[in-house]
Amino acid sequence: PVLSETAASIETAGTLLDAMALNLQLRTAGHVLFELAEFQAEDADALYRGIKGKIKWEDILSPAGRLCVDSSVRNSSIRDSRFANQKAKDAIVDRMVAKLGARPDSGPDRKGAVVFVYWVESLCRVYIDTSGESLQKRGYRKIPLLAPLQETLAAAIVMASGWDGRG
Repeated sequence: PVLSETAASIETAGTLLDAMALNLQLRTAGHVLFELAEFQAEDADALYRGIKGKIKWEDILSPAGRLCVDSSVRNSSIRDSRFANQKAKDAIVDRMVAKLGARPDSGPDRKGAVVFVYWVESLCRVYIDTSGESLQKRGYRKIPLLAPLQETLAAAIVMASGWDGRG
């Protein structure tokens, strides 16, 4: 069931298995995010406490893996979203070191686990990006060429046209 929709997203309920199925079946989506937690955070310290305290990262991530944090931030206490990414990454790895004695490597490239932080005013939602790279980069092209449209946009145009595939 669709719980809510915006111009650029829909929210639905489901399991991680459902998210994997969406990654395979959706043709117009860029990413499939799986929500891990929602909490209030007025500033970067509250963001750190929420991410470290509300999510059992040691049950989700492997210390032998790799971690990337990305975000969408509109909070008056933050001027650069990279600072929020850094605070979130610090919270995750600090918890993992405390619980497991080890932590994953991290960096800006979307390899390994991708954590997405959506933080607007005081509302913070933390997701695992189950897609990693954008779904338009599905990797099926062996020799990439310039295309006039991204595949996701082309699929949306075909769907909006009402074309039934027969004529």
